[in-house]
Amino acid sequence: MSDAVIKFHIEASGEDTDSAMKVLSEANVTGAESVQPHGLAATSIFIMGAAALALLVNAAIRLVRLWSKGVVIDARGETIIVTKDPTLPRGTLLVISKDEEKAEFDKIDDLDVTKIISSLSG
Repeated sequence: MSDAVIKFHIEASGEDTDSAMKVLSEANVTGAESVQPHGLAATSIFIMGAAALALLVNAAIRLVRLWSKGVVIDARGETIIVTKDPTLPRGTLLVISKDEEKAEFDKIDDLDVTKIISSLSG
């Protein structure tokens, strides 16, 4: 997965969109733009190369720390989708791999990029 183009979408609205764009900018992710499908603000990104998945995971970790609810990284489809999930407690990251395996990380200080990438790969 890490050698291909990684396409991901961050679903957010209002100030969550602003914080997502700031996180992506701080992570040096280029090509991010805010679009409004169906009246909701969202951010779609296309990035390439071996570092692409690490950039996505680092951005998600930052969002876990910023957003008031848990965050889901869903890699089941062609596009990896990052969303805020109100059913998850703040500081929780749920990863769903292409194989639909789920891994939950619930200690905000213990979020490990390598473990999360491994969970995404299934």
